[in-house]
Amino acid sequence: MLFSIPRAQNVNLLRLFAIFHLLSFVTAVLPYINTTLSSDDENCRFCPYEACASYDIYIEKQTHTFSCWTHGEKFAANDSDNIWLRSENNCYIPQYQLKYNGTAQEDLAYCGASSEEKIFNTQNATVQWDTECNSVPWFLDIVNEVRTVQKYKPGVEVTLTCWYASTESTALGDSIFTYTTDKCYISETGLYEKADQTLLPNCEHNAKAPPPQRRYPHVVETLSTKKPRHARPAVEKQDFLFEVQMTSDAPCREHPTNTSAIVTTYRDGTNATVQCFTAPPGRGGPLLWMETTDWCYITELDTAAELREIAPGEPYCADYGGD
Repeated sequence: MLFSIPRAQNVNLLRLFAIFHLLSFVTAVLPYINTTLSSDDENCRFCPYEACASYDIYIEKQTHTFSCWTHGEKFAANDSDNIWLRSENNCYIPQYQLKYNGTAQEDLAYCGASSEEKIFNTQNATVQWDTECNSVPWFLDIVNEVRTVQKYKPGVEVTLTCWYASTESTALGDSIFTYTTDKCYISETGLYEKADQTLLPNCEHNAKAPPPQRRYPHVVETLSTKKPRHARPAVEKQDFLFEVQMTSDAPCREHPTNTSAIVTTYRDGTNATVQCFTAPPGRGGPLLWMETTDWCYITELDTAAELREIAPGEPYCADYGGD
């Protein structure tokens, strides 16, 4: 015996079939995608925000696996995109940094509301000296083209998110750098407050140091190694806040001119701490002046340091509003 389905019921069944068919496409997300970075190396962070500590650096040409997407911080390079993808290491990369041809929101599952939480501590600090904030936790050199992101003047308030013990640079014996919400590293020597290492995480994976053989050595000549003025060697890279020794009583002047008022005098054999370099107004000659932490200027002629010129990447006083 044959049974027939009423026409109205048949139409309803077709509609239900179409709905189920459509839903199958909507819910048929991929378990993961494999892709590489679109440009530079990128930090893979524990949460989808720049202030969050980095798990590791993902290299441009390496392939990584991503399993879901979430909402996070928007980027200045693409301020309409706040989509981040979670990798096989349970860390997050911004979508716009990836070479993926599809759309993550369509092809992957949502990571869940908990993935959008800002899981990091911060610490407020105040800048003490003219201080550069770099793209990596060491000081500038010409070979590696380390980028200075910010140049802070004294009194500027910054927000710290993690700390790093540098093997590349120290300032007055302190090797700790801190990462700020300006997305750069500042030596804690340039701050009134040191990083609270019990509060902030270690950001050791935020950046990786260059090979040691590519670095400029940090050398301040002593009296025994000082060269005659007719045989000047090449400029050595100077770090932030380094000490120079006086070879005579050295007047420290209000401005970098020999006629400016004397603020203080450094006695022969004592040390002064240098913040930045400058040259006398209207002169392009070899004589350099150095601003000290007493906010006055000395010349290289009174010190055991042979500083010929301001090399690219050196701390330059004019960048901080100085002379």
